[in-house]
This record gives sequence, structure tokens and C-alpha cells, in this order.
Amino acid sequence: MNDVKKSIVDTMDGIDGELCEFLPYIFQDVLVIGCCPELILDLFESKKIGYTNKSDKLKILDLGCGKGTVSVRIAEKYGHEIYGIDGLNGFIQDAINYSSSLGVSELCNFKVADIRTEVDLLMDYDVAILCAVEVFGDMYNTLKRISPCVKSGGYIIIGSVYIEDHTDFTHPEIQLRSEVLSQLEESPVKIIDEILFDNIKDVQDENFKFMRKRIEELKKKHPHKADIFDSYILSQEEICDVYENHTKLVVWLLQKE
Repeated sequence: MNDVKKSIVDTMDGIDGELCEFLPYIFQDVLVIGCCPELILDLFESKKIGYTNKSDKLKILDLGCGKGTVSVRIAEKYGHEIYGIDGLNGFIQDAINYSSSLGVSELCNFKVADIRTEVDLLMDYDVAILCAVEVFGDMYNTLKRISPCVKSGGYIIIGSVYIEDHTDFTHPEIQLRSEVLSQLEESPVKIIDEILFDNIKDVQDENFKFMRKRIEELKKKHPHKADIFDSYILSQEEICDVYENHTKLVVWLLQKE
């Protein structure tokens, strides 16, 4: 298994493990990392996931929670209990601060850990959220790892990307839509909904503005690492082109059978 720091950088479309310590600085102005919070909140609302007649609160697991942008807002709106895990201490501190600023810190528990090993210790959650399917590999292997964390009848929300069928574009790490659907059919889940993230360009343009500023600052502070920072921003530009022009970014709502 790859080192957790290298895995984090890979998940965030980086190319060098040395970047890990700098990611919180690079992303300090970026609140939305991964799935758009509004898409997931809309799913909770439209499918009535957040509402329950039970006196007990739902248990929500946020894997790779980043700064807690998604799960903290779920806690704020529905009053459910959150357990968020991320490999970056800087992001977890931001998540803790965010939950405090919205007055829901008592509902939110955040931990610095490797989600690839932590999932084997977790069970009985009502909802699991994962905004980056590539952490565990393809869709089948992802669901194989995280579905045991969720109760039967519970929900899994996954952010994913695929290439439409019948296109000439290929990417070694991105599957065709038909391949993703096939793997979903092989998994112990049923598809409840699929929502396209269609304003990715606007989000990425704004994020890039902040990231470039922070990277230029880092290059001045650490000139001997300038090549690493330049390579990272180049890799971000390349993957953004892929996302904007060749693929579909989606959020899947799945129910465990």
C-alpha cells in the first residue's frame, strides 16, 4: 500500500509526495474540495435522507472529509452526528473550526487518519460519503471497502467521474460510464440517483485563482522546491481540462441492499 502522504497527493491530482505538507497552505482559501456541497445537500433534501421519525440522530460517515464543507452543513441543517476522517491535519483543524463557527461542534467528530485502513474498523453508519472514488480504486473495489461501514438500507454517496461511451477520448485512470454501471450492478447496492456536476469550470477557475497565488508565495519561500510547485499546478491544469472537456463529474446516491 502506498504511503498515506503520497496517496493524499495522488487523490488531489498531484505528482509528488513532498507536496503533502504544503497542501493546507495551497488550499487555505479553497473551501470546496471535491464534491459540491450543494449537490449532496440537495440529495438529502430531495430524497428525504436527512429526515427521520426516530428520536436517534443519524450517524453520518464522511471519508476524506477535507475541511468538512459537506458534513458540517448536514449537521447544521439536520442535527445528525458526523464522523469525518482525513489524512491532512491542516484540513481537520479547518473542519473543527468550521463546525464551531456554525455552532455544531458537539455533533461533529473529526479525526486525522488514513481512510484506507480506518474503514475496516467502522460499521453501523446510516450514511457514508466519499467524494473521491479513486482512493480505493474503481467503483467495485470502492464499494467493496466502504459498504460494510453502512447498515442494510443505509445510503452511500459517492463523487465520481467517468467518460461517456462512444467517444475517442481515453484516460488510464477514468472508466467509461458503462464500466461504472456494470460495477455498480455487481455491488450490493441499488442506484437511487445520479446528479451531474455541471458548473465545474466556474468552481475550478475560482479555486485556481487562489491556488496560483499561494503557490507563487511558496516558490518565494522555498525556491529550491519551485519545480515541485510548478509541476503540481501543471498537473492541476491538465486534470481540469480533462474534467471540463472530456468527462462527466457526478454524485451517485446508492442504497445498500
